[in-house]
Amino acid sequence: MPQNPNDRLFRTWEVSCLVLLVGAICAALSSLAIKTDLGNAKEIFTQQAYNFEREVAHRFASADAVLTTLVELHHASDNVEEHEFAALSRELLKAYPHIQTIAKLSMLRLDERESLEESMRAGGFPQFQLTERTRAGEVVGAQERDTAMPILSLEPFTPEFAQLVGFDALSDPALAPAILRAIDSGRVMSSEVVEIPHVGRGFFAFKAIYFGYNSPSSVEARRTQVSGMVALFLDSNRFFDDSSHQFDRFAVRSIDELHYDQQNVSYLYRQDRMSSIAGPVIFDAFFLELPLFSQGRTFVLEISARPGLEVVRGWFVGIFVVLPAVAGTFLILALANHRRRQRQARKDEKKLRRNKERFRDFAEIASDWFWATDEQLRFSYLSNQLIEATGLQPKDIVGKTRKDLAKVNSNDVGWLQHLTDLAARRPFRDFRYEFISPDGESLWLSISGKPVFSDDDEFLGYRGTGTNITAEFKAQAELRKAKEEAEIASRSKSTFLANMSHELRTPLNAIIGFSDLMKRGVSGKIENPRHQEYVDDIYGAGEHLLAIINEILDLAKVEAGNSPLGEDEIDTCEIVQSVSSLLAERAHESQVRLVIEQLSDLPLLWADARKLKQILLNLLSNALKFTPPGGTVTVGVSCDVARGYIFHVKDTGIGIAPSDIPKALAAFQQIDSELNRKYEGTGLGLPLAKAFVEQHGGTLSLKSAIGEGTSAIVVFPPERIVKASDLKDVDESARSA
Repeated sequence: MPQNPNDRLFRTWEVSCLVLLVGAICAALSSLAIKTDLGNAKEIFTQQAYNFEREVAHRFASADAVLTTLVELHHASDNVEEHEFAALSRELLKAYPHIQTIAKLSMLRLDERESLEESMRAGGFPQFQLTERTRAGEVVGAQERDTAMPILSLEPFTPEFAQLVGFDALSDPALAPAILRAIDSGRVMSSEVVEIPHVGRGFFAFKAIYFGYNSPSSVEARRTQVSGMVALFLDSNRFFDDSSHQFDRFAVRSIDELHYDQQNVSYLYRQDRMSSIAGPVIFDAFFLELPLFSQGRTFVLEISARPGLEVVRGWFVGIFVVLPAVAGTFLILALANHRRRQRQARKDEKKLRRNKERFRDFAEIASDWFWATDEQLRFSYLSNQLIEATGLQPKDIVGKTRKDLAKVNSNDVGWLQHLTDLAARRPFRDFRYEFISPDGESLWLSISGKPVFSDDDEFLGYRGTGTNITAEFKAQAELRKAKEEAEIASRSKSTFLANMSHELRTPLNAIIGFSDLMKRGVSGKIENPRHQEYVDDIYGAGEHLLAIINEILDLAKVEAGNSPLGEDEIDTCEIVQSVSSLLAERAHESQVRLVIEQLSDLPLLWADARKLKQILLNLLSNALKFTPPGGTVTVGVSCDVARGYIFHVKDTGIGIAPSDIPKALAAFQQIDSELNRKYEGTGLGLPLAKAFVEQHGGTLSLKSAIGEGTSAIVVFPPERIVKASDLKDVDESARSA
């Protein structure tokens, strides 16, 4: 391009080209404006047509709703009075003015015809008889047929429609097919177009009434149980005319899908104002055919409108005047700024180069590395950090896939998910895998990536980042190892406690046994009273130590998982009574009143009877221990299908601070207080009871406050309740056996 482009703007050939170019632009823009305006007009026409289609569909739906309402009235009651039908019909006609009349037809057999005619004559229709229409359109007396469907009532009852009373609709070839389809389907069906003298042109919509309170489910049942029909007469002019004036030409044709005859199309309605519109024909008319399926037929709406000059906006004329100056000015400015754009393009190129260098610097100094692949998932770019982390050279990596370089386990869920993500072109984050370096070292890498697509949504590959997480992976492995060692140590402790408790019980049983013999004087009476006290102390201390060892052994067995449940159906009332009897003497000595709440109508419980007894013994012993003389300990049992089987032990003792409750439920813990130090103990009673309850899938909770006593609540899950129905099944099977 010359150094001074402004000199070349005013050359003759350039001006000529400019004029031709501006003229071509004007013509093109004018055509585009006209085409756009016609497109907008057609879009408006199409929107109006579809709005009208929705209006017509709504009218068909309202007709279906009217028929359904009247039929459901008959299904709701086998005896619907005529005045009820007429009153409801009048209200529906007011609500839907496009419906001209509502008729009620009755299924009539040949042997019922004479009685019907007599009853109708006696009921206010002296000239009543069944009629039919001949091919010539005359209404004559109906022939005798096995079944007939006469019209017995109309609303509104006007002179024009009075001629239809007694008309056998089944005899009319234009109505009979729709009636039969309505009976067989149980749905609304419309007839062909009919012309009724003094009424007009339109069509009937029918819905069958059946005996009973609903529509039968099979065609055979519908045919045998049909009792009548409700019909609407929809006048074509009233149904379509008041909404179709916005179109120049409008017609509706009805197609029977079962008996379609292209040569004999039945038009319900036609109106044409196209020929009355003055002015020359400039643009082609818009035309749409909109099929609408309703009432068992296809109604095709043929809608047409002819656009005129009014659809073209006036501003396009100004294009021919204004556009040449605008276009010329635009070209002059474009030529004058051409060099400026070239200079700016060079600046942008330098800026892009600097950005690339900046990204390369970041990639080289970052702790993580960057990578990219092609559409075949083969590495095309790698930053130096990956080469340093893996020990591989670029020639060993570029052109290969990650699957080629890594140690892939085909059964690894992580690898399978990663390969699935790659195949689906999904982004992924923090995919971790093992990599074996050339020197045999096992490395763990974490990568994240995002798919890259072209402007045409063509897959170009992946790009992302990577991190060496070997140190983190090793730390997690060491943490898991430490946890496993701690668990092994815990199990060893429980096993040791169980073994030691067993070893202690053997000599202790001998001490208790021999001291018991000496206490009872089996080997001779002890003369010295002081020696007798020593024997009693030895026996009491041995019993106490044995109880402590038993508690330790039981808790160790539970922790080691060596204390299985011996489950059976147990009577909780019997267990409570038994435990209370064992502690009654102790309660008496402590001057504490032991109260058992009313126990009755409780189902059996599926549980370990020995452990349930131990739970209650521990809870009651604790309650008696920490309740001063004059206090009360209450035991109660209840059953709730939603919550479960519930035991509660409540005392009026010294109580526990809420913050100390977790300590009370922990093994080998005791809460410091003036009273509880009067008694010995290991603090295993509540933890052991809690462990036994949790073995059953239940919960043990404490509610307490200092000086207000303590409530221990044991809840067994609902599934452990033996229901009465289950007991009945067991008894019946036992009797049959």
